[in-house]
Amino acid sequence: MAMGLPTITTDWGGSTEFTSQGSIPIAINATRRGIPATYPVNATTVELSSDDGFESNMRMAAVSIPHTVEVLRQVYEQPPEVNQEVGRRARETIVHQFSQASTTDLMTVRLAAIAHKLRCEPDDEGS
Repeated sequence: MAMGLPTITTDWGGSTEFTSQGSIPIAINATRRGIPATYPVNATTVELSSDDGFESNMRMAAVSIPHTVEVLRQVYEQPPEVNQEVGRRARETIVHQFSQASTTDLMTVRLAAIAHKLRCEPDDEGS
């Protein structure tokens, strides 16, 4: 995304923090107004088994192969200017929402909220 290229991601787990939820197109070759910053691929949650060498209660995404093929084909077949716009929006998302300055601002707000909560809670002795 930071390189300004169309990005296909799994619509599951950590990648949903930076993908453009809510703008997922039904048809990828949508009008400019409907162009997303990324192309999420459908996935379902799979429970992993300790029999397979995983810790209990671990989960992972099982990607929809048919949907992945559909998204890959649509991205490949759409006009280059659409992919350029998708790449531009993807880069814009990373630069504006995940830059050092943006991340610092988010952390400052979060740490201030934690500090406020700690000041407002009584200590162990009930004071």
